[in-house]
Amino acid sequence: MKRIAAVCGLAVAIGSTAFSGAFAQATNECTCLLPPGPEGQSLGTIESFEGNVQVSQPAGFTGAAAGMEVTRGTRIIVGPGSRAVLDLGANCRRTIEENRDVEIDPLNTNICVKIIDPATGEVASAGNNVVGGVAAAAAVGGVAALIANSVSD
Repeated sequence: MKRIAAVCGLAVAIGSTAFSGAFAQATNECTCLLPPGPEGQSLGTIESFEGNVQVSQPAGFTGAAAGMEVTRGTRIIVGPGSRAVLDLGANCRRTIEENRDVEIDPLNTNICVKIIDPATGEVASAGNNVVGGVAAAAAVGGVAALIANSVSD
């Protein structure tokens, strides 16, 4: 019985860590990870901009405007010699430099904001790993269960 409990505890720790690790890898590709909100709800605004900044709208792309709201699915293209300040709250206020694209899309139950260099495909400031702590907690919990089971018998 002691061995079965130990094996089950180890399986939970390994499985939780592997699942959380895969999710963390996906979130590492986000510049910011926002909490979910209702479809169509404003996530924030383009606070300011300079130069050629284009924002996706239902009828296509249009020029940015200060205070313009952004929602899930919004795409922003910042052209050469241009920049924009994007304020999405929740610790996601970013200056987007020239020649960058922004994608705002659902990721599991959250909203992933990516600032991308289209020339290289690299995501700027990646590493908002909010799930890393969950993976560590799951692993520690699994190990604690193993120790408790082995000591109690």
